[in-house]
Amino acid sequence: MDDTIGLKNAPIGRLTDWFLLLRIPNLFTVPGDPLAGSCLAAVALNGSGLWGDWRIYAVMVVSLLCYCAGLLQNDYFDAEEDRRDRPDRPIPSGRVNPQVVMGVASGLMGAALIVAVGIGAATGITVVALIIVITLYNSIVKKIRILGPLFMGLCRGLSFLTGATLFGWQSFHTPLILLSGMFITLYIMFVTHIAAGETDRYRAGAMRWAPGAMLLIWFAYAGSVISSNEIPLWMISAIIACLAILWALRCGTNLKKDAPPVVIQKTIGRFIRGLLLYQAAVVTLSGFQMIIFAVVLLVFWPVSQRLAKRFYAS
Repeated sequence: MDDTIGLKNAPIGRLTDWFLLLRIPNLFTVPGDPLAGSCLAAVALNGSGLWGDWRIYAVMVVSLLCYCAGLLQNDYFDAEEDRRDRPDRPIPSGRVNPQVVMGVASGLMGAALIVAVGIGAATGITVVALIIVITLYNSIVKKIRILGPLFMGLCRGLSFLTGATLFGWQSFHTPLILLSGMFITLYIMFVTHIAAGETDRYRAGAMRWAPGAMLLIWFAYAGSVISSNEIPLWMISAIIACLAILWALRCGTNLKKDAPPVVIQKTIGRFIRGLLLYQAAVVTLSGFQMIIFAVVLLVFWPVSQRLAKRFYAS
């Protein structure tokens, strides 16, 4: 690593620098992954709602800790590339000590694992897998053409499944849960593939429609296998689902031939924040008690959009 990057006496950095490292606009999309997983597992297994259960809040914290750790790891391992392509980032600019960044990332992962084990064995093992995938992605497989985007997708898929583990290993025996985790994995995999060209002009292709197609296929599948007598909930969920699909398709229209890097970067952030709509649609299905969570996720959407105007999100 270059001396200007790895300088041991480099500063810890300002709060704004850490906001940049953590891609603040995207953090709002993270707790909804395990929340959606747990709510969908409740629906699939005819289980009781998780309102008031401390574990749902704990697993959301675990997911957030792992995500933040992964982002910090990402900037640490990408320091050389960022020095060339994004020299204003906190580490290559010398504003933040890379060793401090890596230390904080390790601490966050350790804290996530401790909380996960406290929740239960299934959650603990799933989080171990999530931490391994995050670390492998950042340190080794990121630059591998197909494997890199796949591992990035698995990070979100495993985060989703972490929420489902609140109902034990039986959640993994349910096709709805496993296929839902797969669709989220594919959604992020396609977004990551598009993001790989964010410092270049992107040549439009069918890939820009893939995230929207994944949402459309998933909602069609879920609608065909989930039965409910709560018609109002279904109607609300369907409306939010349509918004999620339309949002993803709108993002695809931004990626026209030779779209400049700034457009690509903004669009990647919008794709990711579109997960809030997906999560809200899923949470709505699990009962009227969980509506408050769906409302919070929907409120997060415009808030994260506004923060994206100031902080880097890709």
